[in-house]
Amino acid sequence: MDDIETYYEAGVWKCRRAQAAEPFATGADKDEILALGATVARWCGVDHLVVNADGVLIEQNSYRNMGQPPVDPLIDPLHARAAKRRHTSASAHQGARLSSAAGKPTSRR
Repeated sequence: MDDIETYYEAGVWKCRRAQAAEPFATGADKDEILALGATVARWCGVDHLVVNADGVLIEQNSYRNMGQPPVDPLIDPLHARAAKRRHTSASAHQGARLSSAAGKPTSRR
């Protein structure tokens, strides 16, 4: 699967699969489009590339090999909820809690 690319073009921030001709999302709010690109990259288990208006790669974040199969809650909401319940239950039994920011187990302090 192709990486996700967030880029700036003609005064608008856009997200697309790398090498795709058309973006799947556009918007004027940079933070919103960056967050969307990162979320899609996490769902797909690929890298998120951020490119400025000059075509220069300014940031790259990898979401490969994160340990869990990606679940897209927009496509499969029942599977997403079930996966979250299974993950939460397993974490609770190991004395861990879920971090609200990352959704990953963290140790108790």
